[in-house]
Amino acid sequence: MAGMTLVFVLCLGFYITPELVGGGRTVMASMLVSRNIQLYSDWGAASAVSVVLLICVLIIFYVISRLVPLEKILGAK
Repeated sequence: MAGMTLVFVLCLGFYITPELVGGGRTVMASMLVSRNIQLYSDWGAASAVSVVLLICVLIIFYVISRLVPLEKILGAK
């Protein structure tokens, strides 16, 4: 569970790899934020997508923290 959490955190910010590998057909949340700002200059839509992404991440972290204690993830004794 801890390993899945760490991989999930690393995957949140990546938008170059899906853009190159997916050929632009697959749209990830980070790519949507980038496009809203760079192409459309729509800061409101970009911030809305960012807030939704942040809320989803916080919910996932909350669920994981309920399943696996934080001390176990950090390796504390």
